[in-house]
Amino acid sequence: MEVDSMAVVNLLRESSASDHPLGDIIRECQELMAEVNVVQIRYIYREGSKCADHLAVLGHDCISGPLEFSSPLPTLLRLMQDDMRGVKSLRSEFSTPANAPTEFGLSL
Repeated sequence: MEVDSMAVVNLLRESSASDHPLGDIIRECQELMAEVNVVQIRYIYREGSKCADHLAVLGHDCISGPLEFSSPLPTLLRLMQDDMRGVKSLRSEFSTPANAPTEFGLSL
């Protein structure tokens, strides 16, 4: 699994995150990783994952707290397809400008 935040890598590698404000979410991630036999967590630069960068941009100013989606966001589908095909692109091509409306009516 590739993650673009060293802090997240460290939290997921820790055996217990019970004192962390996001401890429940961290535990859920650790349980899911165990279920799907994820054996390696690796840090990558944000530019190395267009999908992770896009989600980080969308979530940066989200004041409503963590969001959970049952399927990929429409804006994320193209990036996922490009990522699977190994398509290279510039960071500005997939970053969302501040205060741009999203397809869900949220202003970021």
